[in-house]
Amino acid sequence: MSNTSTHLVDSFSYYNFYQLNQVPNARGCLLDLVFSSFDTPTVQLANTPIVSPDSYHPPLFVSFPFPTPITAQDTRTYRDFKSADYKSMLRYLGSFDWENTFSLYSVDDSAVVFNDALLSSINKFVPIKVFSPSKFPKWTSTILKHLIITKKKAHAVYKRTKSISDYLVFSEYRAKCKRQSKVDYSAHIRHTEEALSSSPSKFWKFVNNLKQKPPIPSSLHLGNIVSNTPTESANLFSTHFSSTFNSSAFQLSPFTGSSDYLSYELPSDITFSVDDVFSALKSLKNTYSNGPDDISAQCLYNCRFSIAYPIYLLFRRSLDLVKTRVVCVFTAKQWPKSSTIRVPVGTAVNVTCGPPKAFYCRMSGPSGEVSRHKGQCWVHVKSVGSHHLDVWTCWSVTAESAAEVQYTLRLHAYREGAVTDVGCDETPSEVRVFCNVRNGTATPDGGDGHFRSKYCRLTLPRDAKILSLAYGRGTTRYSYYGATYNDCGVSFAKPLRGSEIGRWKCMNAMSDDRVYGGFVVVVPPNNTKGIPPLTVTTGRSVMVPKGNTFHVECSVHSEIEYCWLRHPNGTAIPVTVPDSTAAGDPKRVGTRYRYTGEGLSFGQCHVAIGDASTLDTGPWLCALGLRDDRREMYGTMDVTVSESVIAARQEELYATEGTQVTLGCDTVEKQPIAYCRFLTPRLLGFAVDEKSNAQPPPRYAYSGQGLTAGHCGLSVDRVDDSDYGNWTCAVKILDSSGSEEVSTTVLLRKPEGFTMIQIIGIVLCGTMISIMSLFFANHLITNPSAKTTKKIEKLEMQLEAGEQGASRRVGARRAQNSTRVIRTQPGRSKHGSIPRRI
Repeated sequence: MSNTSTHLVDSFSYYNFYQLNQVPNARGCLLDLVFSSFDTPTVQLANTPIVSPDSYHPPLFVSFPFPTPITAQDTRTYRDFKSADYKSMLRYLGSFDWENTFSLYSVDDSAVVFNDALLSSINKFVPIKVFSPSKFPKWTSTILKHLIITKKKAHAVYKRTKSISDYLVFSEYRAKCKRQSKVDYSAHIRHTEEALSSSPSKFWKFVNNLKQKPPIPSSLHLGNIVSNTPTESANLFSTHFSSTFNSSAFQLSPFTGSSDYLSYELPSDITFSVDDVFSALKSLKNTYSNGPDDISAQCLYNCRFSIAYPIYLLFRRSLDLVKTRVVCVFTAKQWPKSSTIRVPVGTAVNVTCGPPKAFYCRMSGPSGEVSRHKGQCWVHVKSVGSHHLDVWTCWSVTAESAAEVQYTLRLHAYREGAVTDVGCDETPSEVRVFCNVRNGTATPDGGDGHFRSKYCRLTLPRDAKILSLAYGRGTTRYSYYGATYNDCGVSFAKPLRGSEIGRWKCMNAMSDDRVYGGFVVVVPPNNTKGIPPLTVTTGRSVMVPKGNTFHVECSVHSEIEYCWLRHPNGTAIPVTVPDSTAAGDPKRVGTRYRYTGEGLSFGQCHVAIGDASTLDTGPWLCALGLRDDRREMYGTMDVTVSESVIAARQEELYATEGTQVTLGCDTVEKQPIAYCRFLTPRLLGFAVDEKSNAQPPPRYAYSGQGLTAGHCGLSVDRVDDSDYGNWTCAVKILDSSGSEEVSTTVLLRKPEGFTMIQIIGIVLCGTMISIMSLFFANHLITNPSAKTTKKIEKLEMQLEAGEQGASRRVGARRAQNSTRVIRTQPGRSKHGSIPRRI
């Protein structure tokens, strides 16, 4: 058996194919092979050939028995390569030392090892999705699905109770289902007809699904001959096309058993490099189909930096094993003395230098490190950084070189994806604001026809105006500014207006479904006031039912480097923005948290938090790390998680008799309500709404923005003793699921102790009394009466006598110490007495 036959057999055996044909031709040879992955089909000599048989290819009848009818599976699983973690796959595949690993095995075993490593990485980092076909037709809307489910529930209730009221409910939902199905089907037909011009394939797919008969007609006509069976129809086709088929034109020589005419083996000395393998893998960029091994071409493209080198080693070793009749030797000087490669920052890569058939090599990197080993020069880099960039030098020795030959390799790194140029410039007559994007993976000349801007949006400072510009589209003042399809900019004439001074937001949406850009500060040269300081804008306080999803949103008009949240219980939650914002990307921060903003470049820290619980109630703090000055700014947002779909405006109220008070309940998600009713503490029930013809009991009136806004409020005028106690607020929410009535309780209390007005009155009275007391005391002191004067003089004389006695005692003690003290009489007042001591 020749090598080609061996490879053919091995390939089909690898895919578990069986050769089923055992019918030889007239010369006793098997030229027609029938392969199948099942061994149940049978191959026999056909009795009624479609065309005239020749001696080399007998007519065959192939039957595929199916003991049971084929039914569509309800569910199936598949690998979602679009959601794969390719960064982890690159790190995993890049961690292997492929050259040393392959040296331990044969070529075939090395291919198995590489295949096992690739499949292992797929099992680890490519998620498995479950696809379940819908039980409803494709044109069924969400509203109709809810109605059908509700109708089935109502029908089950009616079957159980046999009640007329339950039958009426079931009948109502059945009528709604019929009406909604007509609406949905009409919309589906309309969209299908409109797709005839935009997507003809969808239209004809719809038409083919409507056909109840097979596409092959039951009868055919050829001249005056009519066929009524499939066999007769096949014979008519054979007769009609027999003139174009000449069996004598293909006369094959007898099979001699020689395989000389199959000698197209590949030469083992062809020259190719890792760059050639990398280019071949890169050509799979826009290919998304799976191969026979169920591996997506997109997976091979995204892993090209880690698998290019092992694939190159496998092909090189495979070709080196082939024995050929002609040997062409390429000398060492044919290998380029210098080359350049470009790789993404942070990825694993094998840096190869020099010819692959080198005996040994020594290699020096940009940082001065030196490596020596056998074979081609190469160094495995786990994560490309700045210290790996620039020139790598290697010296290799081959069979054709008498001395070491020096080769150089220049390594360039780039950030995978796009590079954004955000800024502004000005000329003597105009100002230009732009956010241009360049594809980081494109060639240095910038050529990448598939990477272009989808829309360009610029927002003036303080959100004064939003511009959507394109080439040839603008306004009287604002014109599009750009040179390529990747540019997004605006130009406007000087002088600047007040609304144009500040921080512009520039957003450039590209064809990779990502939005690039940032903020641009525009100020005139002679500006002395500057621009307003940055402030954090937070979303409004939210109220959400338990189990639902709520959003915590904070933003600032500046680019941010990171952001994080603080839970009301004090837990810090880091927010990781996904690399891609393409459709279907989960954007996960954690198990409950999902980033929903436009990007950190636009200063947005918007996070959706699922499965709300009462523990989430409280103030949420968000911290935003500014990219320019490396400081953090903070904002808080209040969140209330309700156990029910409605919540009382205030669960407990205080009101005095004769005053006015407002109480009520609102739907948490602002859902419209069918009615709003209240039950007083004295069990008096009534309904209210915003309509003028509503007639609630006296002193009661509706309060709120309307039932459609989800507001159920009541204004109580001239509160009396019968209004104190528990009020019941009940509503029925309007939705397609036919929800039941929900209610909550509001407690109205009479204030205990002093009211606020009484407290204010007491404080005012006390203040007046204190002021009057001070005034009266001052009046007695400054203008005393005669009786008061005499009492004061008497008291002063007593005090003076006491002081003189004390002075004599002190003088006696001082005399004993030979100290003389001279004491002067105190001065008299105009009333003839000494000054008073107060």
